[in-house]
Amino acid sequence: SKNGNPITVVNPVVYRDTLVNASATPYFIWTKGRDNPAGVSRYYMSFTDKEITKVKQLFKSKYKQKKKNLQGYTAEKNKTYYLYMVMKDRAGNKSKLYTILKYQAQ
Repeated sequence: SKNGNPITVVNPVVYRDTLVNASATPYFIWTKGRDNPAGVSRYYMSFTDKEITKVKQLFKSKYKQKKKNLQGYTAEKNKTYYLYMVMKDRAGNKSKLYTILKYQAQ
């Protein structure tokens, strides 16, 4: 319903430390979010070296997707990249902005 109920993110494993790996093209997969009764209709995801602090920065069509995976690309080694997520349900409600992880390719 569009009564201001937030979307429940069931399993947002949020890594507090920077994940360091050799891959310059990390691949991310997540489980489906849950929202009653409307159901999740879209994910807004970004893997970027820019810090995002507000939902509206991520809530743009270029970040919108239905799939539950994302291929990341790092342009520079030893630079920090961020994986962000916002979900939207069929009623138009949005989740809060999640910084899922910080990543560095080495």
